[in-house]
Amino acid sequence: MTARPAVSPAQALAFSYRQGPGKRLLGEQRAIDDAAPTTAHLPPPEATGSTGTPLPGDLYDLLAGTAFPAPLRHPADPLGAALATAFGLQRREPDHQFPDHRGTASGRARHPVHALLGGPGIRRYLDPYRQALVDLAAAPGDGPGARPGDPSAGPAADAAADDRTRLVLAARYSDLPAAYGSLRFAVCEAELGVNLRAWAVAGQAFGVPGRLEADTAPAERLLAAAGAGRWSAPLSVALTAHRPAPGRPLPGPPRAPAPPTAPGSPPPTPVPRTAGHSAAAAPASRPDP
Repeated sequence: MTARPAVSPAQALAFSYRQGPGKRLLGEQRAIDDAAPTTAHLPPPEATGSTGTPLPGDLYDLLAGTAFPAPLRHPADPLGAALATAFGLQRREPDHQFPDHRGTASGRARHPVHALLGGPGIRRYLDPYRQALVDLAAAPGDGPGARPGDPSAGPAADAAADDRTRLVLAARYSDLPAAYGSLRFAVCEAELGVNLRAWAVAGQAFGVPGRLEADTAPAERLLAAAGAGRWSAPLSVALTAHRPAPGRPLPGPPRAPAPPTAPGSPPPTPVPRTAGHSAAAAPASRPDP
């Protein structure tokens, strides 16, 4: 057997710099079928209702008409404007291999990170396709006659107990193709950071302060209220100075939700709550590669 020559750090670095478009030596090690079903671009099961709050519709003109470094003119709904800037701006190109183009980078344009908003009387999912914060359906524990987001009973009561509004970011592993295997987890965790940074920039631009919380229990309850899914542990940002507007009927028909069992994954297994993570977000609930 012929011994392989030693490779110096300088040679390895030079090799990495030679990679570029059309070169695959450091790219995907196996083919990814982009036609394979995933849950990408689908809302969670409980986020397909007909009420909520639309995102601001004049945001593009506001952003395009502001020359750097001039300050942005604060709109009537600064919270909605910040959320739309961070997560709602997108251009759809149906005939492209990766049709969704948004303000945040994402592997294969699958955008596995989802944003939810919770607070007193509020449980909403940011749907970039409906351009709205959509009310989550009333949870089974909310009692008879409960409205979407009603904090009088059930999980919403816990989330609203401290009177805070929260932005919750979580990645859904099944939004990436199953062929990614265990790389699903690494890619999703990296994109959580990208989206958190996007929120930090948008929140600062529109004067919506936020603080990252160490206690994610309220965020996990909000994520569980969105319905079944293969979710990462959530990031929770407390928004102390702003309250969401009351919900109202949304235009257009509701969208079809993601299936309870993600394509390419086994059925979810209940996981006991440990170390600050709920069954909905615990690492053990990740899909098998």
